[in-house]
Amino acid sequence: MKKYLNSQVSKNFIIYGATNAMASGLPLLLLPFLTNYLQPQDMAMIAMFQLFYNFLQPFIGVNGTSLTNVVFYSKTDDQFNRHRSAVIWLILITGLLVLLVVLPFNSIIFSYTGLSLKWLSVMVVFICFEQVNEFLLTYWRLLNKAWFFAIWRLLRVVFELSLSIGIVMYFNSSWTGRVEGIVISGAIVGLASIVIILKQNKGALFMHKIEMQEIIKFGIPFIPHVLGGIIINYSDLLFIRNMISEEATGLYSVGYQVGLIIGLVQNSFNQAWVPWFYAKLNNLTTEWNTRLVKMTYMYFAVLLLLAGGLYGIAPFLFSLFIDDRYIVAQDFVGWIAFGFALNGMYKMVVNYLIYLKLSKLIARVTFFVAILNVVFNYLLIKENGAIGAAQSTALSFFLQFVIIWYFSARFYPMNWKLTK
Repeated sequence: MKKYLNSQVSKNFIIYGATNAMASGLPLLLLPFLTNYLQPQDMAMIAMFQLFYNFLQPFIGVNGTSLTNVVFYSKTDDQFNRHRSAVIWLILITGLLVLLVVLPFNSIIFSYTGLSLKWLSVMVVFICFEQVNEFLLTYWRLLNKAWFFAIWRLLRVVFELSLSIGIVMYFNSSWTGRVEGIVISGAIVGLASIVIILKQNKGALFMHKIEMQEIIKFGIPFIPHVLGGIIINYSDLLFIRNMISEEATGLYSVGYQVGLIIGLVQNSFNQAWVPWFYAKLNNLTTEWNTRLVKMTYMYFAVLLLLAGGLYGIAPFLFSLFIDDRYIVAQDFVGWIAFGFALNGMYKMVVNYLIYLKLSKLIARVTFFVAILNVVFNYLLIKENGAIGAAQSTALSFFLQFVIIWYFSARFYPMNWKLTK
């Protein structure tokens, strides 16, 4: 029985890992199509939409889905129904609050991002639908319904990409065509998710004050950490748009997406690595201490080699798949690829601090590096142009990796020097 359960868990992890990798990687296949149909300025606006989406997303629902992972196994069916109701109501309430906060600043936001009040409002509604869908996926994963999770998530991505292609080709060959594909597909899937959740909750979603307070208390401390990560990953786009031009932002976003291939690889690996890694830490022997370190160093080398390889073949990829208008975007690929290699190395060492539940320390480091990233962006873009943004990203990921590695070695001693 135990052997069967272990094999089933392993099978599910493979399904989840493959699904997440495919769902993240499939939009990259749209890049040749978009660069053929859209101008760099359009790509810049798509990037601005995604940037502001990522900025607002942590505030809507206040990370309630993460708490679902924690409380699922400790609550009775009735208690979990109350939790589920609280999650949905908080998504709705915080969505309205975010919209009310954004409205007075819409002219300022427009001047920095080019996003009108209409698109800001659409974005908030879209995030609400996305959060509901994410809760449903989390619920299926906790129930070990791996195939439900995989089919639903992949169909949602394929639907989005197909809709975007259709709209851009036949109705609206501008940035709004791509965003309409994202938003319409998200709304339809979100509505379907609400129907399924209502059925799970027997048609009722009542407000439950205690459960809502529980989610708020759990979720709010994570917001600075999440925002820090967003600043490191996306502030470069804002700096390029406002210090150079919208066209340069579009070119940079294309190079960034190609370099992000390394990010997709290391993120998929980390999702598969973490459960096995924590199981080893639970019963760590001297032998496995050294073996884990050796495996980590080998992984570091592989990531750096992959980044170097992507940098080397970038000219070939661009000549083969990307429209000639975007050819200069290949200059950003190397810095971004090595940046995400360093980010993958960071994930290997931060796992020790996560295991020790030192989330506040991780949040402080992330926020500190995010502040430095803002400074780096300004100075390096001013000195080197748009390439300075890519350099800032790589430098920030490097500092985050080094600082976290220092604290990891301090709080969870491992045989990093490979002494006998």
